[in-house]
Amino acid sequence: MEKIFNILLFVSLFCCTSCLKENKFSSSPEYDISLQKDTLEFDTVFTATGSTTKSVNIYNTNNYGLHLEARLAGGESSPFRMNIDGESGVVVQNLSIWANDSITAFVSVTIDPQDKDMPFFVQDSILFTLESGLCTKLHLTAYGQDAVILRSVTFREDTVMTSKRPYIIFDSLCVDSNAVLTIEKGAGLYFHKNAFLKVNGTVHALGTADSMIQFRSDRLDNIFSYLKYDELSGEWSGIRIDTASFGNIFRSCNIHGAETGIYATEDSASQNNGIKIYAKGTVIHNNSDYCVFLNNSSAVFENCQITNSGKYCYFADGASQDITYCTIANFYPFGQNNGAVLLNNADCSIQGSIITGRSLNELVFSNTDSVGHKQFVEKSLVMARDSANAMFYECRFENVKDETSQENNFKMIDYQKYSSDFELAPSSKAVSMVDTLYNPVDLKGRPRNIEFSCAGCYEYIPVREE
Repeated sequence: MEKIFNILLFVSLFCCTSCLKENKFSSSPEYDISLQKDTLEFDTVFTATGSTTKSVNIYNTNNYGLHLEARLAGGESSPFRMNIDGESGVVVQNLSIWANDSITAFVSVTIDPQDKDMPFFVQDSILFTLESGLCTKLHLTAYGQDAVILRSVTFREDTVMTSKRPYIIFDSLCVDSNAVLTIEKGAGLYFHKNAFLKVNGTVHALGTADSMIQFRSDRLDNIFSYLKYDELSGEWSGIRIDTASFGNIFRSCNIHGAETGIYATEDSASQNNGIKIYAKGTVIHNNSDYCVFLNNSSAVFENCQITNSGKYCYFADGASQDITYCTIANFYPFGQNNGAVLLNNADCSIQGSIITGRSLNELVFSNTDSVGHKQFVEKSLVMARDSANAMFYECRFENVKDETSQENNFKMIDYQKYSSDFELAPSSKAVSMVDTLYNPVDLKGRPRNIEFSCAGCYEYIPVREE
Protein backbone atom coordinates (compact mmCIF):
# COMPACT_ATOMS: atom_id res chain seq x y z
CA MET A 1 0.00 0.00 0.00
CA GLU A 2 2.84 2.40 0.94
CA LYS A 3 4.50 1.65 -2.42
CA ILE A 4 1.34 2.53 -4.33
CA PHE A 5 0.98 5.73 -2.29
CA ASN A 6 4.52 6.78 -3.15
CA ILE A 7 3.91 6.19 -6.87
CA LEU A 8 0.71 8.27 -6.82
CA LEU A 9 2.49 11.03 -4.91
CA PHE A 10 5.30 11.10 -7.49
CA VAL A 11 2.85 11.26 -10.41
CA SER A 12 0.90 14.08 -8.73
CA LEU A 13 4.05 16.10 -8.06
CA PHE A 14 5.21 15.57 -11.66
CA CYS A 15 1.87 16.74 -13.07
CA CYS A 16 1.84 19.81 -10.84
CA THR A 17 5.39 20.66 -11.83
CA SER A 18 4.49 20.26 -15.53
CA CYS A 19 1.41 22.46 -15.14
CA LEU A 20 3.41 25.13 -13.34
CA LYS A 21 6.02 24.96 -16.09
CA GLU A 22 3.42 25.33 -18.85
CA ASN A 23 1.81 28.27 -17.07
CA LYS A 24 5.11 30.12 -16.86
CA PHE A 25 6.24 32.58 -19.54
CA SER A 26 9.79 33.00 -20.72
CA SER A 27 11.66 35.84 -22.43
CA SER A 28 14.69 33.70 -23.17
CA PRO A 29 15.99 33.75 -26.79
CA GLU A 30 16.13 29.96 -26.47
CA TYR A 31 12.43 29.83 -27.30
CA ASP A 32 10.81 30.90 -30.58
CA ILE A 33 7.53 30.61 -32.47
CA SER A 34 6.84 28.91 -35.80
CA LEU A 35 4.33 29.71 -38.55
CA GLN A 36 1.92 27.44 -40.38
CA LYS A 37 3.38 28.90 -43.61
CA ASP A 38 5.92 31.60 -44.34
CA THR A 39 3.90 33.31 -47.09
CA LEU A 40 0.21 34.18 -47.30
CA GLU A 41 -0.71 34.53 -50.99
CA PHE A 42 -3.91 36.16 -52.22
CA ASP A 43 -5.46 35.61 -55.64
CA THR A 44 -5.92 38.58 -57.94
CA VAL A 45 -7.93 41.24 -56.10
CA PHE A 46 -10.05 43.86 -57.84
CA THR A 47 -9.03 47.30 -56.61
CA ALA A 48 -11.31 49.07 -54.13
CA THR A 49 -13.48 45.96 -53.60
CA GLY A 50 -11.40 44.07 -51.04
CA SER A 51 -10.58 40.40 -50.66
CA THR A 52 -11.85 37.55 -48.60
CA THR A 53 -10.00 36.86 -45.36
CA LYS A 54 -7.20 34.31 -45.12
CA SER A 55 -5.68 32.90 -41.96
CA VAL A 56 -2.42 31.48 -40.67
CA ASN A 57 -1.63 29.81 -37.34
CA ILE A 58 1.24 30.88 -35.08
CA TYR A 59 2.58 28.00 -32.98
CA ASN A 60 4.43 27.87 -29.68
CA THR A 61 5.79 24.34 -29.34
CA ASN A 62 7.78 25.14 -26.21
CA ASN A 63 7.01 24.25 -22.60
CA TYR A 64 6.92 27.93 -21.66
CA GLY A 65 4.48 30.59 -22.73
CA LEU A 66 5.65 33.49 -24.90
CA HIS A 67 4.68 37.17 -25.08
CA LEU A 68 4.89 38.96 -28.43
CA GLU A 69 3.60 41.76 -30.62
CA ALA A 70 2.62 41.77 -34.32
CA ARG A 71 3.30 44.68 -36.65
CA LEU A 72 2.55 45.32 -40.33
CA ALA A 73 5.89 46.36 -41.81
CA GLY A 74 4.17 48.77 -44.21
CA GLY A 75 2.37 50.58 -41.42
CA GLU A 76 -0.72 52.62 -42.16
CA SER A 77 0.07 52.70 -45.88
CA SER A 78 -0.13 48.90 -46.14
CA PRO A 79 -3.01 47.52 -48.25
CA PHE A 80 -3.20 44.58 -45.85
CA ARG A 81 -5.12 44.45 -42.58
CA MET A 82 -4.81 41.94 -39.76
CA ASN A 83 -6.78 40.66 -36.80
CA ILE A 84 -4.98 38.53 -34.22
CA ASP A 85 -6.61 37.01 -31.18
CA GLY A 86 -9.58 39.38 -31.61
CA GLU A 87 -7.45 42.52 -31.88
CA SER A 88 -7.20 44.55 -35.10
CA GLY A 89 -4.73 47.20 -36.15
CA VAL A 90 -1.43 47.97 -37.82
CA VAL A 91 0.22 46.98 -34.52
CA VAL A 92 -1.24 44.40 -32.13
CA GLN A 93 0.52 44.34 -28.77
CA ASN A 94 0.38 42.24 -25.61
CA LEU A 95 -0.21 38.97 -27.41
CA SER A 96 0.36 35.75 -25.49
CA ILE A 97 0.71 32.17 -26.63
CA TRP A 98 0.54 29.58 -23.87
CA ALA A 99 2.97 26.69 -23.84
CA ASN A 100 2.26 24.14 -26.59
CA ASP A 101 -0.55 26.26 -27.94
CA SER A 102 -1.28 28.52 -30.91
CA ILE A 103 -3.12 31.64 -32.00
CA THR A 104 -4.50 32.60 -35.42
CA ALA A 105 -3.83 35.66 -37.55
CA PHE A 106 -6.57 36.73 -39.99
CA VAL A 107 -5.47 38.86 -42.93
CA SER A 108 -7.35 40.69 -45.71
CA VAL A 109 -6.27 43.10 -48.43
CA THR A 110 -7.88 46.12 -50.09
CA ILE A 111 -5.85 47.62 -52.91
CA ASP A 112 -6.25 51.22 -54.04
CA PRO A 113 -6.75 51.84 -57.78
CA GLN A 114 -3.54 52.66 -59.63
CA ASP A 115 -4.94 53.43 -63.09
CA LYS A 116 -3.18 50.46 -64.66
CA ASP A 117 -4.57 48.14 -67.29
CA MET A 118 -2.41 45.15 -66.35
CA PRO A 119 -2.39 43.39 -62.95
CA PHE A 120 0.24 44.68 -60.54
CA PHE A 121 2.04 43.12 -57.59
CA VAL A 122 1.71 44.29 -53.97
CA GLN A 123 3.45 42.92 -50.91
CA ASP A 124 4.07 43.50 -47.24
CA SER A 125 4.87 41.41 -44.18
CA ILE A 126 3.79 40.90 -40.59
CA LEU A 127 6.63 41.00 -38.08
CA PHE A 128 6.10 38.89 -34.98
CA THR A 129 8.53 40.07 -32.29
CA LEU A 130 9.05 38.23 -29.00
CA GLU A 131 10.10 39.78 -25.69
CA SER A 132 13.53 38.32 -26.34
CA GLY A 133 13.85 40.36 -29.55
CA LEU A 134 13.56 37.34 -31.84
CA CYS A 135 11.54 38.28 -34.95
CA THR A 136 9.63 36.00 -37.32
CA LYS A 137 8.33 37.33 -40.64
CA LEU A 138 5.13 36.35 -42.45
CA HIS A 139 5.26 37.46 -46.10
CA LEU A 140 2.03 38.83 -47.64
CA THR A 141 1.54 38.97 -51.42
CA ALA A 142 -1.30 39.83 -53.81
CA TYR A 143 -1.96 41.03 -57.33
CA GLY A 144 -4.18 44.04 -57.84
CA GLN A 145 -6.35 44.56 -60.90
CA ASP A 146 -7.95 47.90 -61.72
CA ALA A 147 -11.51 47.45 -62.96
CA VAL A 148 -14.46 49.45 -64.21
CA ILE A 149 -17.20 49.42 -61.58
CA LEU A 150 -20.79 49.50 -62.91
CA ARG A 151 -23.59 49.72 -60.36
CA SER A 152 -27.20 49.75 -61.62
CA VAL A 153 -26.11 51.25 -64.95
CA THR A 154 -28.26 51.57 -68.09
CA PHE A 155 -26.65 52.09 -71.50
CA ARG A 156 -29.06 54.37 -73.40
CA GLU A 157 -26.76 54.84 -76.40
CA ASP A 158 -24.60 52.49 -78.45
CA THR A 159 -21.70 51.42 -76.23
CA VAL A 160 -18.50 49.41 -76.66
CA MET A 161 -16.98 47.34 -73.85
CA THR A 162 -13.30 46.51 -74.42
CA SER A 163 -10.75 44.10 -72.99
CA LYS A 164 -8.66 46.95 -71.57
CA ARG A 165 -9.93 46.37 -68.02
CA PRO A 166 -12.46 43.98 -66.49
CA TYR A 167 -15.95 45.21 -65.67
CA ILE A 168 -17.50 44.50 -62.27
CA ILE A 169 -21.29 44.67 -62.31
CA PHE A 170 -23.24 45.26 -59.12
CA ASP A 171 -27.05 44.92 -59.10
CA SER A 172 -27.68 45.18 -62.86
CA LEU A 173 -26.39 46.30 -66.23
CA CYS A 174 -29.17 47.20 -68.68
CA VAL A 175 -29.10 47.83 -72.42
CA ASP A 176 -31.88 50.24 -73.38
CA SER A 177 -34.28 49.40 -76.20
CA ASN A 178 -32.63 51.80 -78.66
CA ALA A 179 -29.04 50.85 -77.83
CA VAL A 180 -26.56 48.29 -79.11
CA LEU A 181 -23.93 46.99 -76.69
CA THR A 182 -20.86 45.70 -78.52
CA ILE A 183 -18.46 43.62 -76.43
CA GLU A 184 -15.01 43.16 -77.92
CA LYS A 185 -12.95 39.98 -77.84
CA GLY A 186 -11.16 39.21 -74.58
CA ALA A 187 -13.47 41.39 -72.49
CA GLY A 188 -14.40 40.23 -69.00
CA LEU A 189 -17.74 40.94 -67.32
CA TYR A 190 -17.70 39.97 -63.63
CA PHE A 191 -21.05 39.91 -61.87
CA HIS A 192 -21.54 40.33 -58.14
CA LYS A 193 -23.98 38.05 -56.29
CA ASN A 194 -27.52 38.37 -57.76
CA ALA A 195 -26.35 40.81 -60.47
CA PHE A 196 -27.52 40.36 -64.08
CA LEU A 197 -27.33 41.70 -67.62
CA LYS A 198 -30.72 42.80 -68.96
CA VAL A 199 -31.05 43.34 -72.70
CA ASN A 200 -33.93 45.44 -74.00
CA GLY A 201 -31.91 46.53 -77.02
CA THR A 202 -29.24 44.36 -78.65
CA VAL A 203 -25.98 42.71 -77.57
CA HIS A 204 -23.18 41.83 -79.98
CA ALA A 205 -20.61 39.87 -77.97
CA LEU A 206 -17.87 39.26 -80.55
CA GLY A 207 -15.16 37.07 -79.10
CA THR A 208 -12.77 34.79 -80.92
CA ALA A 209 -11.73 31.19 -80.29
CA ASP A 210 -8.41 32.32 -78.81
CA SER A 211 -9.79 35.38 -76.99
CA MET A 212 -13.19 34.52 -75.54
CA ILE A 213 -15.47 36.94 -73.72
CA GLN A 214 -16.07 36.02 -70.08
CA PHE A 215 -19.44 36.32 -68.32
CA ARG A 216 -18.88 35.08 -64.77
CA SER A 217 -18.96 35.75 -61.04
CA ASP A 218 -16.71 38.39 -59.47
CA ARG A 219 -15.39 35.90 -56.89
CA LEU A 220 -11.75 35.23 -57.74
CA ASP A 221 -10.83 33.29 -54.61
CA ASN A 222 -11.12 29.66 -53.52
CA ILE A 223 -13.77 28.12 -51.30
CA PHE A 224 -11.42 25.15 -50.69
CA SER A 225 -7.83 24.61 -51.75
CA TYR A 226 -9.01 22.47 -54.67
CA LEU A 227 -12.19 24.42 -55.55
CA LYS A 228 -12.59 27.98 -56.82
CA TYR A 229 -15.77 29.97 -56.39
CA ASP A 230 -15.67 30.33 -60.17
CA GLU A 231 -16.46 26.61 -60.43
CA LEU A 232 -19.69 26.94 -58.43
CA SER A 233 -23.13 27.59 -59.91
CA GLY A 234 -25.67 30.24 -58.91
CA GLU A 235 -23.03 32.88 -58.11
CA TRP A 236 -24.80 35.54 -60.26
CA SER A 237 -28.19 35.81 -61.91
CA GLY A 238 -27.43 35.54 -65.64
CA ILE A 239 -28.29 37.20 -68.97
CA ARG A 240 -31.93 38.21 -69.52
CA ILE A 241 -33.10 39.04 -73.03
CA ASP A 242 -36.38 40.92 -73.10
CA THR A 243 -39.40 40.64 -75.37
CA ALA A 244 -38.45 43.45 -77.76
CA SER A 245 -34.84 42.34 -78.22
CA PHE A 246 -33.73 40.52 -81.39
CA GLY A 247 -30.54 39.75 -83.29
CA ASN A 248 -28.38 39.18 -80.23
CA ILE A 249 -24.99 37.62 -81.02
CA PHE A 250 -22.89 35.56 -78.62
CA ARG A 251 -19.76 34.51 -80.49
CA SER A 252 -16.95 32.79 -78.62
CA CYS A 253 -18.25 33.60 -75.16
CA ASN A 254 -17.89 31.72 -71.89
CA ILE A 255 -21.00 32.10 -69.73
CA HIS A 256 -20.82 30.12 -66.52
CA GLY A 257 -21.67 29.95 -62.82
CA ALA A 258 -25.03 31.74 -63.08
CA GLU A 259 -28.56 30.79 -62.08
CA THR A 260 -29.67 30.76 -65.74
CA GLY A 261 -27.01 31.43 -68.36
CA ILE A 262 -29.29 32.93 -71.02
CA TYR A 263 -32.98 33.58 -70.37
CA ALA A 264 -35.02 34.90 -73.30
CA THR A 265 -38.73 35.57 -73.62
CA GLU A 266 -41.00 36.82 -76.36
CA ASP A 267 -44.69 37.42 -76.88
CA SER A 268 -46.19 34.70 -79.04
CA ALA A 269 -47.71 37.40 -81.27
CA SER A 270 -44.23 38.68 -82.23
CA GLN A 271 -42.52 35.37 -82.98
CA ASN A 272 -42.11 36.29 -86.65
CA ASN A 273 -39.83 39.21 -85.80
CA GLY A 274 -36.78 37.03 -86.38
CA ILE A 275 -34.00 35.19 -84.60
CA LYS A 276 -33.53 36.29 -81.02
CA ILE A 277 -30.18 34.64 -80.31
CA TYR A 278 -27.25 33.63 -82.53
CA ALA A 279 -24.68 31.72 -80.49
CA LYS A 280 -21.53 30.33 -82.08
CA GLY A 281 -18.44 28.81 -80.47
CA THR A 282 -19.84 29.60 -77.03
CA VAL A 283 -19.64 27.74 -73.71
CA ILE A 284 -22.65 27.94 -71.37
CA HIS A 285 -21.74 25.83 -68.38
CA ASN A 286 -22.58 24.97 -64.78
CA ASN A 287 -25.72 26.97 -64.01
CA SER A 288 -27.97 26.22 -61.05
CA ASP A 289 -31.28 26.41 -62.98
CA TYR A 290 -30.92 26.36 -66.76
CA CYS A 291 -28.06 26.94 -69.18
CA VAL A 292 -30.51 28.18 -71.83
CA PHE A 293 -34.19 28.99 -71.22
CA LEU A 294 -36.19 30.14 -74.25
CA ASN A 295 -39.85 31.14 -74.16
CA ASN A 296 -41.29 31.66 -77.66
CA SER A 297 -37.78 32.70 -78.72
CA SER A 298 -36.15 31.49 -81.93
CA ALA A 299 -32.46 30.71 -81.61
CA VAL A 300 -29.48 29.36 -83.53
CA PHE A 301 -26.71 27.53 -81.64
CA GLU A 302 -23.65 26.30 -83.51
CA ASN A 303 -20.44 24.78 -82.17
CA CYS A 304 -21.58 25.42 -78.59
CA GLN A 305 -20.94 23.58 -75.32
CA ILE A 306 -24.13 23.70 -73.23
CA THR A 307 -23.43 21.63 -70.15
CA ASN A 308 -24.34 20.97 -66.50
CA SER A 309 -27.38 22.61 -64.98
CA GLY A 310 -29.67 21.95 -62.04
CA LYS A 311 -32.66 21.70 -64.37
CA TYR A 312 -32.49 21.36 -68.18
CA CYS A 313 -29.41 22.47 -70.06
CA TYR A 314 -31.54 23.56 -73.02
CA PHE A 315 -35.22 24.34 -72.50
CA ALA A 316 -37.35 25.79 -75.27
CA ASP A 317 -41.09 26.40 -75.22
CA GLY A 318 -42.29 27.35 -78.70
CA ALA A 319 -40.62 29.05 -81.69
CA SER A 320 -37.80 27.58 -83.79
CA GLN A 321 -34.55 26.00 -82.56
CA ASP A 322 -31.56 25.33 -84.82
CA ILE A 323 -28.80 23.31 -83.11
CA THR A 324 -25.69 22.24 -85.03
CA TYR A 325 -22.43 20.68 -83.84
CA CYS A 326 -23.35 21.26 -80.18
CA THR A 327 -22.47 19.25 -77.09
CA ILE A 328 -25.45 19.35 -74.73
CA ALA A 329 -24.68 17.19 -71.72
CA ASN A 330 -25.95 17.23 -68.15
CA PHE A 331 -23.66 15.83 -65.48
CA TYR A 332 -24.48 18.53 -62.94
CA PRO A 333 -22.45 17.78 -59.79
CA PHE A 334 -24.55 19.61 -57.18
CA GLY A 335 -27.68 17.48 -57.05
CA GLN A 336 -30.53 16.01 -59.07
CA ASN A 337 -31.02 17.37 -62.58
CA ASN A 338 -33.89 17.04 -65.06
CA GLY A 339 -31.95 16.22 -68.20
CA ALA A 340 -30.18 17.74 -71.17
CA VAL A 341 -32.89 18.99 -73.58
CA LEU A 342 -36.64 19.65 -73.34
CA LEU A 343 -38.41 21.02 -76.42
CA ASN A 344 -42.07 21.89 -75.96
CA ASN A 345 -44.21 22.88 -78.97
CA ALA A 346 -41.08 23.93 -80.84
CA ASP A 347 -39.82 23.39 -84.37
CA CYS A 348 -36.27 22.09 -84.23
CA SER A 349 -33.34 20.97 -86.33
CA ILE A 350 -30.56 19.15 -84.49
CA GLN A 351 -27.54 18.16 -86.59
CA GLY A 352 -24.16 16.64 -85.77
CA SER A 353 -24.66 17.10 -82.03
CA ILE A 354 -24.27 15.17 -78.78
CA ILE A 355 -27.17 15.01 -76.33
CA THR A 356 -26.40 12.95 -73.25
CA GLY A 357 -26.40 12.85 -69.47
CA ARG A 358 -27.01 10.62 -66.49
CA SER A 359 -30.60 9.62 -67.26
CA LEU A 360 -32.00 7.19 -69.82
CA ASN A 361 -33.80 9.90 -71.80
CA GLU A 362 -31.90 13.16 -72.29
CA LEU A 363 -33.85 14.48 -75.29
CA VAL A 364 -37.52 15.09 -74.52
CA PHE A 365 -40.18 16.38 -76.95
CA SER A 366 -43.35 17.54 -75.24
CA ASN A 367 -45.87 18.71 -77.82
CA THR A 368 -49.05 19.80 -76.09
CA ASP A 369 -50.63 21.85 -78.86
CA SER A 370 -52.33 20.66 -82.06
CA VAL A 371 -49.75 22.09 -84.43
CA GLY A 372 -47.66 19.67 -86.50
CA HIS A 373 -44.13 20.76 -85.55
CA LYS A 374 -41.13 20.13 -87.77
CA GLN A 375 -38.70 18.22 -85.62
CA PHE A 376 -35.75 16.17 -86.78
CA VAL A 377 -32.45 14.98 -85.37
CA GLU A 378 -29.73 14.12 -87.88
CA LYS A 379 -26.32 12.44 -87.54
CA SER A 380 -26.14 12.98 -83.80
CA LEU A 381 -25.20 10.91 -80.75
CA VAL A 382 -28.23 10.77 -78.47
CA MET A 383 -29.28 9.23 -75.18
CA ALA A 384 -32.98 8.77 -75.97
CA ARG A 385 -35.61 6.25 -75.02
CA ASP A 386 -37.60 6.54 -78.28
CA SER A 387 -34.77 5.68 -80.69
CA ALA A 388 -37.15 4.21 -83.27
CA ASN A 389 -38.91 7.54 -83.85
CA ALA A 390 -38.89 8.67 -87.48
CA MET A 391 -37.47 12.07 -86.49
CA PHE A 392 -34.05 10.43 -85.97
CA TYR A 393 -31.98 10.15 -89.14
CA GLU A 394 -28.60 8.40 -89.22
CA CYS A 395 -28.13 8.86 -85.48
CA ARG A 396 -26.20 6.79 -82.99
CA PHE A 397 -27.79 5.96 -79.67
CA GLU A 398 -26.24 5.49 -76.28
CA ASN A 399 -26.69 2.49 -74.04
CA VAL A 400 -26.04 2.70 -70.30
CA LYS A 401 -24.49 -0.77 -70.46
CA ASP A 402 -21.96 0.46 -73.00
CA GLU A 403 -18.71 1.55 -71.35
CA THR A 404 -18.24 4.27 -73.99
CA SER A 405 -21.52 6.02 -73.14
CA GLN A 406 -22.50 8.97 -70.94
CA GLU A 407 -19.53 10.32 -68.89
CA ASN A 408 -17.16 8.07 -70.81
CA ASN A 409 -17.70 10.10 -73.99
CA PHE A 410 -15.52 12.81 -72.55
CA LYS A 411 -11.99 13.34 -71.31
CA MET A 412 -12.99 13.95 -67.72
CA ILE A 413 -16.05 14.25 -65.49
CA ASP A 414 -15.00 14.54 -61.84
CA TYR A 415 -17.99 14.85 -59.50
CA GLN A 416 -15.89 15.14 -56.35
CA LYS A 417 -13.83 18.08 -57.59
CA TYR A 418 -16.73 19.60 -59.59
CA SER A 419 -14.52 19.57 -62.66
CA SER A 420 -15.08 18.51 -66.25
CA ASP A 421 -13.53 18.50 -69.71
CA PHE A 422 -15.99 17.90 -72.55
CA GLU A 423 -13.35 17.25 -75.18
CA LEU A 424 -14.01 13.81 -76.68
CA ALA A 425 -12.43 10.62 -75.41
CA PRO A 426 -10.99 8.48 -78.22
CA SER A 427 -13.52 5.69 -77.51
CA SER A 428 -16.60 7.90 -77.89
CA LYS A 429 -19.11 6.91 -80.55
CA ALA A 430 -19.23 10.59 -81.52
CA VAL A 431 -15.76 10.36 -83.06
CA SER A 432 -15.79 10.50 -86.88
CA MET A 433 -19.53 9.76 -87.14
CA VAL A 434 -20.67 12.74 -89.24
CA ASP A 435 -20.22 12.44 -93.02
CA THR A 436 -21.64 15.89 -93.72
CA LEU A 437 -19.45 18.91 -92.96
CA TYR A 438 -21.78 21.46 -91.34
CA ASN A 439 -18.91 23.74 -90.27
CA PRO A 440 -15.20 23.48 -91.17
CA VAL A 441 -13.93 24.27 -87.63
CA ASP A 442 -14.86 23.34 -84.06
CA LEU A 443 -15.47 25.51 -80.98
CA LYS A 444 -11.73 26.06 -80.51
CA GLY A 445 -11.21 27.02 -84.15
CA ARG A 446 -9.52 23.72 -85.03
CA PRO A 447 -10.23 22.27 -88.50
CA ARG A 448 -12.69 19.41 -88.69
CA ASN A 449 -12.14 16.26 -90.69
CA ILE A 450 -13.63 16.98 -94.12
CA GLU A 451 -14.95 13.45 -94.75
CA PHE A 452 -15.90 12.25 -91.26
CA SER A 453 -16.10 14.89 -88.58
CA CYS A 454 -17.04 14.35 -84.94
CA ALA A 455 -20.45 15.04 -83.46
CA GLY A 456 -20.50 17.78 -80.84
CA CYS A 457 -18.62 21.03 -80.49
CA TYR A 458 -15.11 19.54 -80.26
CA GLU A 459 -13.27 17.67 -82.98
CA TYR A 460 -11.25 14.79 -81.60
CA ILE A 461 -7.56 15.38 -82.16
CA PRO A 462 -5.47 12.20 -81.72
CA VAL A 463 -2.41 12.58 -79.53
CA ARG A 464 0.71 12.14 -81.57
CA GLU A 465 3.24 9.75 -80.13
CA GLU A 466 6.82 11.00 -79.94
